[in-house]
Amino acid sequence: MKQARPELINVPLMQYFSLKREPFSDNIKATELCELPSVKEISSIVEMVCMNHCHFAFTGPTGSGKSTILRYVCDRQERLGSRVLMINGGDWGFGEFLRQVMERLSIDYRSYHPSTMIRLIQVQMAKSEEDGHPVLLALDEADKLRNEVFHQLHLIVSAPEKGASLASILVCGQDALADKLTNPMAMPLRSRMYPGYYIPSIN
Repeated sequence: MKQARPELINVPLMQYFSLKREPFSDNIKATELCELPSVKEISSIVEMVCMNHCHFAFTGPTGSGKSTILRYVCDRQERLGSRVLMINGGDWGFGEFLRQVMERLSIDYRSYHPSTMIRLIQVQMAKSEEDGHPVLLALDEADKLRNEVFHQLHLIVSAPEKGASLASILVCGQDALADKLTNPMAMPLRSRMYPGYYIPSIN
């Protein structure tokens, strides 16, 4: 069996094969992602959802490409003029979630009452839409969020005086997300959601 030349042992992959770019990178540009049917379909649904100030959810098992699709969709919506607020979910209550949203909107955080935090968020979202950049709140790994977040999530985008939401909400996560959205307490959010999408595992 032919042995590798000693000088090539522990040489980086790119140098060994004289590659110009890193293969299988985690940081592929959204514009360079492979446009699978599920990517195109979800992308067109999200565009329609944003135009109508509705919400949308898609789920799938680990490794099915949810986060990749979310990156593609958010990049596309930004190019279409939306202001995208991307948040990776964690084991948070509603107060911490509000703080995360405020940070994405560049609102100085203080120990406000939740109702004040919601109002500050709503003002910034309304201003962004007036400037021609409707807000898309995109939540990755949303299944990690506590139930109380889904029970109150609709509050930050509610605008009764307008008769429409101030922003669209896009959530993706594993199958547990579907259980949290079907909870009766999440009905105010679910009532404005477009039918969801399931991404099967990649075999």
